[in-house]
Amino acid sequence: MWTLGYAGLIFAMWWVMMVAMMVPSATPMLLLFVRVNRTEKVRDRLYVATGFFAVGYLARWVLKFGPVIARRLRWRRPRPSNRWHLDEMVVRIAGKRMYLWRAVDHEGEVLDMLVQRRRDSRAGLCHGNRRATKEA
Repeated sequence: MWTLGYAGLIFAMWWVMMVAMMVPSATPMLLLFVRVNRTEKVRDRLYVATGFFAVGYLARWVLKFGPVIARRLRWRRPRPSNRWHLDEMVVRIAGKRMYLWRAVDHEGEVLDMLVQRRRDSRAGLCHGNRRATKEA
C-alpha cells in the first residue's frame, strides 16, 4: 500500500517531469502571451484573448500527449497473477439485496466484478474464469 508521503513523492516527481517536458515547447507561447499582455492592457486588466490562447495551447498539449502517457502507465502496471479465487458477497444496493461476485488474485487485486439480483454461482464462476484467463 502507498503511504501519504510516498504518494506525495510520486506526485512531486511527476510534476517535475511534466514541467521539464512542457517548458521547451511552451516557452515561445508564454513569451508571446507576455508580449501581447503588455501591449493590450486595458485599465490594469489582462487581455482575455491571450488567456484563451494559453488555455487552448495547454489543452491541445494534454490531448496530444495524455493518451501516450496513459498507455505507458498501463503498460508498466504489474500483471495479475495466475492464482485467483472467486469471492461472493451479499450487498444492498438501493435497498435491494444483490449478489456481488469478485475474481480476486492471490495478492488481493480485484480482477473483475459481477453484480446479480439472483444467486447464480455458475454464472459467477464462468464470469470469473473468463476474466481471469483473459488477464493472465
